[in-house]
Amino acid sequence: MQTVSDVQDMDVGSSGRHVAVGGDGHQLRVWDLTAAASASSSAAPEPLFAGKAGKPSRSGLQDLAHVTAVSFVPGRDDQLVLVGTAKHKLWLYDMRAGRKPQSEVVWGEGRISVLLPQPDGSRVWAGNGRGQVEALDMRQAPSRVSMGHALKGSAGSIRSLSLHPSQPLIASVSLDRHLRVHSTITRQLLTKVYLKQVSAEAQGCT
Repeated sequence: MQTVSDVQDMDVGSSGRHVAVGGDGHQLRVWDLTAAASASSSAAPEPLFAGKAGKPSRSGLQDLAHVTAVSFVPGRDDQLVLVGTAKHKLWLYDMRAGRKPQSEVVWGEGRISVLLPQPDGSRVWAGNGRGQVEALDMRQAPSRVSMGHALKGSAGSIRSLSLHPSQPLIASVSLDRHLRVHSTITRQLLTKVYLKQVSAEAQGCT
C-alpha cells in the first residue's frame, strides 16, 4: 500500500490491524490495514487518522512537518500513538480525542531517533541524536506525561533500543559503534561493547 513519501518510521498496533507512519514533510498518519486490503488496486486508501502539529511557538510559528519516530502505546486499543519529531518534541495523540496532540513534551536538543514502549504501556523509552535515553511516564496518559529516568553513560546518536523479555535490562546501539546495556531500575551502565563492523543502518546514516 502507498502511504507517504520519505517515510522515517512506522509501527503496527498490537491488534495487527493498524499501521502508523510518519516522515519528512508529513505528520502522523494511521491506516486501517483491513480496509486497505479490501480497497481496489486503482485507489489509494485514505488514512483512518491524520494528525496535526502540536502547539505553535511563542511567536506563533508551527514546526515543519517532520516525524522521525512512531510508536503505538500498548494496552490502549491502538488509540494512543506517540511520535517524536526532528525538533526534539514528543507528541501523544489520542485518536478518539481529535487530530491535535493531547500532550506535548520538549526533550533535549536532538531529533528523536527511536521510541520503544514497555509491554505494559507504563513507559515509552526514547532515544535521540545527542545520545540521550530517557523514559516517558505514560501511567496518567494522555492527560499527563513526563520525561525522566535518564540512563547514565549513554552516548552517540541512538539508533535502536531493545528491552530484555524478562530482566530489567535495556540495550542501545548508537553511531559511536557501541552496544550498551543498562539496568532499567538503577539506570546504571552495566556493560559496553565496541562493534567492529558498522551495521548497514549506521552506514546509511553517516
